Amino acid sequence: MVIEYKGGKCLLCGYNRYAGAFDLYHVDGTTKEFGLSSRGLTRSWKKLWAEADKCIFVRANCHREIHGGVAKVPKSSLKNK
Repeated sequence: MVIEYKGGKCLLCGYNRYAGAFDLYHVDGTTKEFGLSSRGLTRSWKKLWAEADKCIFVRANCHREIHGGVAKVPKSSLKNK
């Protein structure tokens, strides 16, 4: 459901084939309350969506490139929700 909520494709490269290839990248890590990929989450949908709103949806390789300084987060995704 989060894949659909976040647009179904990588914000950087447009990849949209395999759900296991995606990550959620917290644009501002200081606002991260919990990791969305943790198994056994027992949080309300409202809290899950609020946390997802702090993230961009990217392919795992693109996520690594952001952390490595090779790729940049688009400025349009830096807006506050």
